Amino acid sequence: MLTWIYLVSVLAISHSWILKASEKRVAKKLTNNVTFECRYDGNDNEEAKLAHVSRIRILKLRPGNKWETVAKMSDANPKVITSFSYEPEAHGHAGNRTNSFLSLRFEIATNDVIGNFLCEIDGYDVYDELTAVKTDPVIVSERGVSYDDLLKIILHLKSDEESAHTSNDLRIGLLEKTVRLLERQGHSRSKAIAKLTNTLNVMNTNFMKVSDDLMKKQIKILNDLNILKDVSKIQRQAWPEGTYTLFNTTYGCPDSFSFDWTTSSLRITTQQGNTNTDKTSTPIHVLGPVVESSGSNHYVNMRFCTKKMDVAGPAWPKGSYCINQYATVCPKNLVSGIIQFDRENIGGTDAATDLASSVRNGDITQIKYCCRNDGDAETPILLPAKNPFYLYRVGGKCQEVIGMDVSEEWIYFDTKESKDAFIGNTVHPDATLQNIKLLLCYYTPKKF
Repeated sequence: MLTWIYLVSVLAISHSWILKASEKRVAKKLTNNVTFECRYDGNDNEEAKLAHVSRIRILKLRPGNKWETVAKMSDANPKVITSFSYEPEAHGHAGNRTNSFLSLRFEIATNDVIGNFLCEIDGYDVYDELTAVKTDPVIVSERGVSYDDLLKIILHLKSDEESAHTSNDLRIGLLEKTVRLLERQGHSRSKAIAKLTNTLNVMNTNFMKVSDDLMKKQIKILNDLNILKDVSKIQRQAWPEGTYTLFNTTYGCPDSFSFDWTTSSLRITTQQGNTNTDKTSTPIHVLGPVVESSGSNHYVNMRFCTKKMDVAGPAWPKGSYCINQYATVCPKNLVSGIIQFDRENIGGTDAATDLASSVRNGDITQIKYCCRNDGDAETPILLPAKNPFYLYRVGGKCQEVIGMDVSEEWIYFDTKESKDAFIGNTVHPDATLQNIKLLLCYYTPKKF
């Protein structure tokens, strides 16, 4: 019997082998059918490196930066051996590289599926020499309980109630009513939690005498998910420190318990005549009207919410995004950048109200921004998630925000083009010049 001894850190990464995870973010005890599969991906450029597979292992990163085998199988022992708290369904084969694989399926997400994973493949090359490769790591992170998850819980409870021997029409009616309430548009996660909590409280109050297994199961589901205790940290999150400006939305300025937003606006006069092509994405949630015309004059209106008071708050988190600058300096850890608009200065009149981040000089309007570009946009950051808001896109992707859905929107300014420019720091919102197309990220509380 051969003994394989390798340090994972020194193995070469093979791009012909991949480890795929069906989910990149999971909710414990809610996300179903989480799978991992390690297999050859058909890149024959690396044929010589590993012709015959003798063993496949899936490893998980443990504290102390140590990789630990959590599943393995070999040609000598084809039975998949795992070391998880909850045993997954496991299959595998080792032999010819094109037919070799190792797969795991977890019925429900637990701590077992959360973390950093990679796959290591051992075998022989075409010269019959021992060799081994590893895949790129795969990260599966934990997410909070979403609105969709809560709706599934209620539907699950309703199904159990309908099939239970002690089924009660009033309890079924309460659950059906809650389902209808949650399915209406506009219910945030906090409202879903409140509705679910209220339903269970009513059921417990009115049916205290019914001490059946179903009731215990309902309460256990909530306690396991920690729903009744979760008043939603993201709902209570304060807006970050400093003074700054955000786009105003059709919803209005976001709620804030420690300060009042001041509204402001900026109107930019764009190309005159009937060839003007000012436009926005569809949909657009910037408070409008955004595009406006009067005779041969054309305008793009931008309306804002400004935090003028530097009240205490958390620091702006690492990430990739921009906001509008308000004061002479940006909040801590944000850097200043400028987009210059070559606006029309004949016939139209620009207008601004209380927007300190814009500078006008002749036919030039400069808008100042405060930006971060020191984090991965796909790593969610924590910002208040109670109401809609905008950030500017940076680096080609919208920044993920915990508890929020995000969609890309844009505003197109038909400028005079020749003096459009990025000025100052190299970090600025994503935009195109020579007719400026400004890329926005619109955030709404998660709902389904």
